[in-house]
Amino acid sequence: MKPCAFVTGGTSGLGWATVVALAQSGWRVIFSARSEQKGLLALAKLGALVKNAEAAWIPLQLEDFSSIRKAAHELRTLTKTIDVLLFNAGVRTPPWGLTGDGYETQFQVNYLGHFLLFQLVQDLVLSGPTRRVVNIASSDSKMATSSSLEDFQKYARVAQQGYSAKQSFRESKLAQLLFTQALRVHFGGRGLTAYVVYPKVMFRDSDQTALALVQGRLSGPSLAWANKKSVGHNAAVDRPGLPEAVWDWSNAHFTQAQ
Repeated sequence: MKPCAFVTGGTSGLGWATVVALAQSGWRVIFSARSEQKGLLALAKLGALVKNAEAAWIPLQLEDFSSIRKAAHELRTLTKTIDVLLFNAGVRTPPWGLTGDGYETQFQVNYLGHFLLFQLVQDLVLSGPTRRVVNIASSDSKMATSSSLEDFQKYARVAQQGYSAKQSFRESKLAQLLFTQALRVHFGGRGLTAYVVYPKVMFRDSDQTALALVQGRLSGPSLAWANKKSVGHNAAVDRPGLPEAVWDWSNAHFTQAQ
């Protein structure tokens, strides 16, 4: 049976390169797309590039909790296990706006939406032999200033008057780092490995990076990929209790979203 990967934002950029490399390596790939047109086009392109590629796409709008729940349901109809869960989709420095669920757009798309998706399909990840989660973050997270749960609560629903697109992006990416750290704490004992990788490093050779994801050749705490030099991380990741506090607060919102 082929191993299965799910990639969010798999129709362009690094997500697309990863989808192609996984299919070329004999994996079954499921990827998300924001529209039917993009999903079908990517699937057709993949079929032309990789003979006998086993792939499927599902619609997903991370700024919409209901879309995330529908995507999780559809994933369950397509696979019983997810060997690699790659959280690649994201948005960077848009104008201020709150999602229909009441969160700043970057905070929900980059972090909270992926958090909720993991909670909805975690059993599929934990039931497979590989059990790997990869968050595509950003080196900009080093410039985030949040150091407490209260800070993240502020950025989650920031008002237009106090909005900085760049700073909110940085905080959403720091939240991803804390998410990854919490995954290690909660599920490391059950065989799950969780990584954060930076696209500025990965785009230098995206196909080889995708293969590194497949093969698990990612260094963990140093937040680098494969055998490349560490790019460092925000010290808030190591603050005692902070990853768990953000996890518990986020999980409470997940419960409310049911």
